[in-house]
Formats: sequence, structure tokens, C-alpha cells
Amino acid sequence: MLIDTATMSLVVSVSSLLHALVLIFLGSIVYRYRGLKIYTVGTILSAATFLFFLIRWFYPNLLVLRFLGNVFLTTSRIFYFFGISRFINRNEFQFLWVMLIGIEIVLQFYFTYINSNFLARNISVILVVGFVQILTCIYLFSSRQRSFSKTAYFTAFILIIDSFFLFFRAIVIPFFNVRHLFHSNIVNATTFFLMFVTDHLRNSGFTMMVIQRLYGDLESRANLDFLTQTFNRRAMNGYLSQEEERFIKNDKIFSLILLDIDRFKQINDTYGHDSGDIVLKHISKLLECHLREGDFLSRWGGEEFLILLPNTDCQNAFAIAERLRQCVANNPSANGTIAHTISLGVGTFQQHAQTVKDLIIAVDKALYRAKKMGRNKAMIAITASASNANMKDNVNDNLSCTD
Repeated sequence: MLIDTATMSLVVSVSSLLHALVLIFLGSIVYRYRGLKIYTVGTILSAATFLFFLIRWFYPNLLVLRFLGNVFLTTSRIFYFFGISRFINRNEFQFLWVMLIGIEIVLQFYFTYINSNFLARNISVILVVGFVQILTCIYLFSSRQRSFSKTAYFTAFILIIDSFFLFFRAIVIPFFNVRHLFHSNIVNATTFFLMFVTDHLRNSGFTMMVIQRLYGDLESRANLDFLTQTFNRRAMNGYLSQEEERFIKNDKIFSLILLDIDRFKQINDTYGHDSGDIVLKHISKLLECHLREGDFLSRWGGEEFLILLPNTDCQNAFAIAERLRQCVANNPSANGTIAHTISLGVGTFQQHAQTVKDLIIAVDKALYRAKKMGRNKAMIAITASASNANMKDNVNDNLSCTD
């Protein structure tokens, strides 16, 4: 027994309406996300589409329902595209889509009221919807939004399946001699069933995109410093623990650099605290640009930054520290009006300390020695065995990474 298309119309309409209610509630929580309201309008239009189809079951000769159903179906898919493209921060050509809706209205009017043609009406809808959905897939696959990339790919995959079956419907309609939407045959039954499945999965995919993006944003706010957008102390402690575990399991060496902006209080007193914030943001950007992929930069506190260098020995860590020091000194902030320097302490796990906590203490002492020796210097931490001997603060201590 074939699926009752009227019942399936009701099911799809209710499903779209329920998704719209979920998105409306979700939009009240994350109202700043672009495209969410537009996509929600698309779900409401989709619910209206299948409601028109259902009413046509009882009033098959009411042409306005046929006309509105097809127009609303096309328009809902265009609104889906608008919503998704804005959500992933892609620009769209609004005039093109308004023109496309206008063309669809003209075609549906002609093939409904002037020259009634079921096949032409269906082909018109399928071509427009298929084109819009394929373009949406391209946008989703090319999106650089890592926070919800998996759900974006899932949604794109559903759209590909839906588009495939739409084009397949356009091919098989003439062979099965389908003359109207409620003609009892395998083509219409399969179409309505797949509409329900893909409509539900697509709306679920977009909802998951919103939720995953919200989770990513909340995680970023919890792990990033609000001013410099580098990792905060909480996040860095987590990465330090992971590196310590990696060393225990795989003997993967790592190093730390602790740096401080020289005479930062003087910068604040001379130029103001707003300029001090500019300096912090400027230096953090310089540091990020000159670190390697896979290195971790964090604002450790105040004007201090802690850098984690995975798979890096002491000699290479010191070379990186020197490169950062020179970069900061050679690139003043505020369009070159505020000069600044940094002092740095460098240390390697197990070489200069046996625990992460002790390594941070060691690089902090090295930083203090750099300050004491005149600032704008990078110093290597002294090992525990050497600290028990008669140590002298001189530059030669920092030309070698061995005891």
C-alpha cells in the first residue's frame, strides 16, 4: 500500500513548524547570529507549503493553492540559502534571488492559470530548488568556520541527497505518466517520504550548526583572554598538563618562554591605560605572527605572556625567544609612536625542572635575571644542580643550553 500523500503533507508541515518553534526559541538565546531569523522564516514558509498541498487534497480544483504551494516551496529553499549563507558569513547577491523568485512566480502563474502543465510546473520548481541547494552545499563545504564544520558538512550532505532525488524525480515523472501531485504512484509516494526525511534532517543539521557554534563560542570565551584573544591562564594550564602527559608517554620534549613587557607601568603613566591596551594587543599579534604552527601563546597575567613550544629543545627555544625579542623591539605600537621591548626567560622540561610547576618557576627566575641585566634580553633558566653552586648572572649562562 502506497503512502497517503495527504497524510505525508500534514507530517512534513507539522515537522517544519516544530523546527520553526525550536529555532525561534534558539534565536531568543543566540539572537546575534546572522541568518538564524531568515532560516526560521524559511521553515515557516515550508510548513505553509505542505499545508497548501494538504488543503488541495480536499479542494483539488482550487488553482490558487497549487500556485501558492509551488511558489512557497521555491521561496522557502531560497530563504534557507539566505539563512545559511549569512550564518557562515558569506555574501549573497540579494537582487539575483529576488529576481529568481520573481521568475518562478511568473512561470508558476503561466503554467497554472494560462497553460496548465503539471510537468512544466514541477521542472520549474526542481531546477530552481536544485540550483539553490547545490550552491548552498558549495558554501557549506568551502566554509572556514571550524567551530561547526562537522555539522555543516552533514547539512551539505543532506542537501546533496535531496537535490539528487529532485533531479531524479524530474527524469522519471514522464515515464510514470504522473499527472497531478496526489496521483497514487510510487513516484509521488517516494517524493513525499523523502521530502519528510530530508526536510527533517536538513533542519536538524542547521539546528546542530547553531548549537555547535554556540558551544564553540562559549568555549572560546572560557579559554581566550578578552583583550588579546590569546589563550588565558586557565587554557594554558590545560595544555601544559597535556604536554607533560605526552612527555611521560612518548618522551616528547617541550620548552617554555615567559616574557614580560619592559617598563609597562611607565607606558601606562605616559600614554594612558588605553594606549597600554593597544600595546598589549599589538605585541600579542606580533608574537602570534612569529610563532610556529602548533605553538601556544597565552596571556599569563598583566603584561606577562607564557609560550608553550611543543617538540622544541632548549637551543631552538632560545632562538625563537631571540627572534621574538627583536621583532617586538623593531615594531613600535600605535603607528610607531610607542616604542617597547620585552624580556624573556627560556626553559626546557626535564632539563631545567622535573615538573611543569618548577619549570615555570625556573623561567620566571630567568626572566627576572633578564630584567636585572638591563631588560630587552632573553635568558635561559638555570638547572637545579647549577643553582646550588656559586652562580653568576652573566650573558655566558645563556649561550649554552647545557649545565
